[in-house]
Amino acid sequence: MPDTTSASLRLPILLLATTLMATTLSCQADRPRTTPVSTDGGQALALIGADTVTHADLPEGVRNQLARMDAEYRRQRQDMLRSAAEQAVRLELLDREAGEDSLTREELIARETDGKIQVTDADVRQWYGENRMRLGGRSFEELGPQIEQFLRDTEQNRIMTEFLRAAEERNDVRYLVEPFRAELDNAGAPAIGPRRAPVEIVEFSDFECPYCRQFRDVVKEVSERYGDDVRIVYRQLPLNTHPNAFKAAEASLCAHEQGEFWEYHDLLFDEQDRLTVDDLKEKAERIGLKMDVFASCLDRGQFADRVRADAAEAARYGIQGTPQVFVNGLPGQSGALTVEMLSEMVDSELRRLGVD
Repeated sequence: MPDTTSASLRLPILLLATTLMATTLSCQADRPRTTPVSTDGGQALALIGADTVTHADLPEGVRNQLARMDAEYRRQRQDMLRSAAEQAVRLELLDREAGEDSLTREELIARETDGKIQVTDADVRQWYGENRMRLGGRSFEELGPQIEQFLRDTEQNRIMTEFLRAAEERNDVRYLVEPFRAELDNAGAPAIGPRRAPVEIVEFSDFECPYCRQFRDVVKEVSERYGDDVRIVYRQLPLNTHPNAFKAAEASLCAHEQGEFWEYHDLLFDEQDRLTVDDLKEKAERIGLKMDVFASCLDRGQFADRVRADAAEAARYGIQGTPQVFVNGLPGQSGALTVEMLSEMVDSELRRLGVD
């Protein structure tokens, strides 16, 4: 059956992220490990005679869930306002640009994209191969046409996003609604890159999560691509579905104490199937850490509270899976983003800040 969808409905300003093609891979927790502190402890909820039942009297699990719901509501509301503003502006600009040349929206889109979208059979097969694990065993023959259309739509979206971004600049568009930004406390967290880098990438991760291992290489490539324009911060989010992850997180901070976090971090991901306490100590010895200091740090749980604090902050922002990234506080799509997806977030921030 031919695709009769209007071309304008495939613009990025109107797309909804409901397609399987747009999902990313992540490790998920069964339930939050953390106990975020409520800021609403004095709210009166009921009276028993003269006694008041407050928010602080609620069961801990309920308080945690309410905190996550509150943060998620604020994020969704702010994102919806920003998205709606962008949508309204870009539709107006699209009509203005089309009207100047006596074209309809569809004719303008066709003019800007015809002949510029090239999707080969090799591209389709490559995408299928790279994403086969999450396609539920469906065959290439079954999904090929859908993948091809998805790739064409993606390329059309990219072209029209650039076109509309240029139109925004020509028309001096200024958005008064900022997207939601998390205010993360990264003090003392392992980091690499200049402290005053214009873009800060914060990753909440789990050393036992296979998708975090995959994302490690994405972060490395982006870091190399942007150099001193980015700072990478690593935050701990060991999931309760991974039995060795919490102690591995502690061990990485013990290595950080000796100035060797990143080498140890890479070794943990490279040997993800060997993360028992004995394995963690063997790795520390292999990279030349002071073993009496490291062993004491790990055995007495010196950084256990730090790990819990990281995970508690993640819970306050509704994060229950890894990896999760924030770029200057902007939350990325949950899961292992591609280099292109993370780069687009960085580019957007550099443009916003006027960094060439």
